Amino acid sequence: VGFKPVIWLKAHKAAELTVMLLAGRGATPAHLAVCVSHQGPAACYSRHLLVLASKADPAHVLACASMHGPAGTSGWILLARPLSDIAAPDLGVKVEREAFERTMQYNRMIDVCSKAKDISGAERIFSRMAKDKVAANNFSHIFVMRACTAAQEALRAHSWLDRLAKASLQPDSEAHSAVLDAYSKVGDSSASAEILTRMSDASLKLTARTYSPLLQACTKSGGGGVARAEQILAEMRTMTATPDLRNYTELLTCYASAREWSRADSCLTEMEEVGIRPTAACYSTLVNGCAIEGDVARAEALMAQAMGADVVPTMSLLNAMLKVCARAGDVATARQWLDRVTERHGLLPDLISHNTFLDACVRAGDIASAETALQGMTRAQVEPDVVSYTALIRICASQKRAEEADRWLTRLLEVGIQPDTFAFNEVLNACARANDLPRMWHIYEKMKANRVPADAPTFNILARPYARQGDIERVEDLMHLSRSHGNPRGIREYSILLSAYGNAWPRQPISAEKTFREMVAAGVKPNEQALKYLQMGLGRPAAVSLTEELGVASPPASEGWRPPRTRKDGTARR
Repeated sequence: VGFKPVIWLKAHKAAELTVMLLAGRGATPAHLAVCVSHQGPAACYSRHLLVLASKADPAHVLACASMHGPAGTSGWILLARPLSDIAAPDLGVKVEREAFERTMQYNRMIDVCSKAKDISGAERIFSRMAKDKVAANNFSHIFVMRACTAAQEALRAHSWLDRLAKASLQPDSEAHSAVLDAYSKVGDSSASAEILTRMSDASLKLTARTYSPLLQACTKSGGGGVARAEQILAEMRTMTATPDLRNYTELLTCYASAREWSRADSCLTEMEEVGIRPTAACYSTLVNGCAIEGDVARAEALMAQAMGADVVPTMSLLNAMLKVCARAGDVATARQWLDRVTERHGLLPDLISHNTFLDACVRAGDIASAETALQGMTRAQVEPDVVSYTALIRICASQKRAEEADRWLTRLLEVGIQPDTFAFNEVLNACARANDLPRMWHIYEKMKANRVPADAPTFNILARPYARQGDIERVEDLMHLSRSHGNPRGIREYSILLSAYGNAWPRQPISAEKTFREMVAAGVKPNEQALKYLQMGLGRPAAVSLTEELGVASPPASEGWRPPRTRKDGTARR
């Protein structure tokens, strides 16, 4: 008919169909009728007929619609002109949309700081929002709270919740949950309960997710955590918040940390009764609890229970079993489980698995098994890291094998792994224990050459051999150097100084008394070792008198202690 349609659109079914017929320039009712009827029955029936074409003749459209009469099915709609030619109405949301997009842009930047635990950065970006006149919403505040939570700044997170309430924004459940997470990380169950009450007063819905941080706080709150966790679970049922898998897992963690094994068994039974199947994560938290006391037998019983319940083992669960063996120094059982990972469960031991086995070797002092395990890592295509090599250095240190520790440090550098401060400290410790002072200072120079920062233990290790020799000047120099590096003096530093004064000849009672008074004034509580060195420097009567004067514990009575011997002329002798 000399008329070419541009676009055909299929109309959707609806209770009342609105037919949009856009008549093109020069198109007659006959032309439109031919185009529509060409596709079969057309759905032109509608209570409302919308004409959007700015240059269309409404009479043409109405005539076309009347040709087809009522129809209840979907049909074809003809666009006789491109959409770009049609004038769209102004929806009036452009300004609102652009403002929302700017807010989201800032929120994303705050979220990045939150994941990096950068509170200052998150707060700085939030302040920039106000400066740039960008409206902050609930999530702007929540992301800052999460940064506080990641950095374990609970009170700071709480202050941001109060700030959200004062900003004419209604704090929702997500905002309160962010603060609950912060308090759970620091183990403050009373503050968590206060937030929960605040949510109830605001008529916010309490869900299983809401109670989760409260259960986490119970694990860290010490002795009363178990009773509090059970009370929270009872409150959840009262508030019709059904405990979920995550809640039960946190309750099991609380039981495991308190070694409440009978309650843990009851919890597993209850989970089965309510239709929640324990997962590998549930058993993993229980096995990790066995690591506190190195209870290998109980951990293996839990593993057998998990396998009997058809729980699919994961690397986390098997690594937890290896951790128990490591804490007990049970190399043989650790080796069995390391082999079982591959043979029975088809899992490949990861770096954590191998390093945990090496830790078992360290606690057992088994250098041969450790060296074999390191070679096995290479064969299994698992690259050893600094922790792997440090494990062998630790064994050498415990056995006073300075030369071998130095050799492993050299190997570490040769494979291109940068040793950290802890690795160098262990080599220094091996030298100090072996009294190989030239090698010790050689390692210290190598440490500085590799630009590895020294910390407080570094200087303590360097000072200990000289404290045993009574070399007061060298010990005081090293303790001053430690303090100049920003390390405050603690019980170890004061003990080393007291040891130097007690081992010196002649004794240095004045310096020992001065150092002990300084320690007590600094709020450092003396331990048994420090009191022993004080007694060496002052003698028992003077040491007891000084401790009574300062109101601290007296030196323990020692059967081997004798008053200083004197010569016939009355002078003291060694």
